[in-house]
Amino acid sequence: MGKKRKADLAEPAAETPAVLKTTREGKIGRLQLDSEVGSTGLNHTAGYIRDDFLLAWNGSAGMKTRQEMACNDPAVGAMLFTVDKLIRQIEPQTEVADHPKGEEAAELFDSCREGMEHTWSDFISEVLSMLPYGFAPFEPVYTKREDGRIGWKKLPLRAQTTVDRWDLAENGDMLGMTQMAPPSYRSVYIPADRLVLFRTSSAKNNPEGVSILRNAYRPWYFKKKIEEYEAIGIERHMAGFPVIYHPPEWSSDAATDSEQVAYQGLMEAMRRIRVDEQAGLALPAIYDDQGNLLMKFELVSSSGSVANSDTGAVIARKNMEILMTCLADFVLLGHEKSGSWALAESKTSIFATAVGAWLQTIASTINRVLIARLMAYNAIPPEAWPKLRFGDIETPDLQNVADYVAKLTGATAITPDGALEAYLRRLANLPQAEAIE
Repeated sequence: MGKKRKADLAEPAAETPAVLKTTREGKIGRLQLDSEVGSTGLNHTAGYIRDDFLLAWNGSAGMKTRQEMACNDPAVGAMLFTVDKLIRQIEPQTEVADHPKGEEAAELFDSCREGMEHTWSDFISEVLSMLPYGFAPFEPVYTKREDGRIGWKKLPLRAQTTVDRWDLAENGDMLGMTQMAPPSYRSVYIPADRLVLFRTSSAKNNPEGVSILRNAYRPWYFKKKIEEYEAIGIERHMAGFPVIYHPPEWSSDAATDSEQVAYQGLMEAMRRIRVDEQAGLALPAIYDDQGNLLMKFELVSSSGSVANSDTGAVIARKNMEILMTCLADFVLLGHEKSGSWALAESKTSIFATAVGAWLQTIASTINRVLIARLMAYNAIPPEAWPKLRFGDIETPDLQNVADYVAKLTGATAITPDGALEAYLRRLANLPQAEAIE
């Protein structure tokens, strides 16, 4: 038997999926179906993600920018407050798997949710921090319960501002993250199998997701600057523009050391002049040979008016642009001179759809990672695992529902039964019917 060729030696094992492929050079090779050739294209170096073209949005500076937008801006704060309160009032529902151990697994999940050191609602509220930051990493802490089962002790957030860098594989998969948190600022590595990572988007498999505030950055930035200019303009218009007259030789190139010091002192005093309860300035009375005063301070009134620049309209437009990026511009309805109930209902419906999509993303991560690990630790087969589902964001109009059900039953399209009655009672927040023995 002759020697094997190199091509034969390089062939994959029989169990590895592969297909024949023609290369650019026209040669026949093997294409491995279980391996990756390309990459996601995520821009990162040594675990630090630099994928945004805006430098102010990358790294720790980007996290601080997100934090400032969420905490300091009224429009962003109103939107995030609305989302938080809207989602908190939605009751989570547990779907029981069609399996002999389905009821047991669902009861385990529900009891674990109720038995933590904090409430489930508080956990969901912290998950929502992924909206301004783009991601929310959690490190579940488990405990052995009295019944011998493994449950959750708590589900703590690892604050986004404390994430130092990521451990990423060559194909972009997240292997873990390094955290540096106060007060010790000690570097701690948390592997991926200890993390539950919630993200708003999986674009480029970026572990930091995409903040919902990203598109609002530009109007927020300009609004912030305009508000600062507006405050300075109002102050200067009311107090006056500070002007100091001094001997010309003090600012000349031939000024002595003492004259330069005096000149710098005057400039510093002029910059710090503010009209408040401690306002005042003491200047020496210096006259020339003809008796003219050499130093003088005065506040010169502006010849223009602050009203000439309608900064209020610009700021209002920027607020609208910020809220539009998150479909939350309905928050401004009532603050304007125009608008109708139909328009408000349409806008809130669109916003509710967006919130519903975020809830689906959250539920998917909980089912795929959090519940899966809990069930696996308790040796429950995957076929019996329950699923979390959130209810509807908006409650349908009961009059419309009543008319709809009446027409369907009148046309014998549906037959009223216990399931329909239970749903209608839940919809109207009515007590459930007691079972009749």
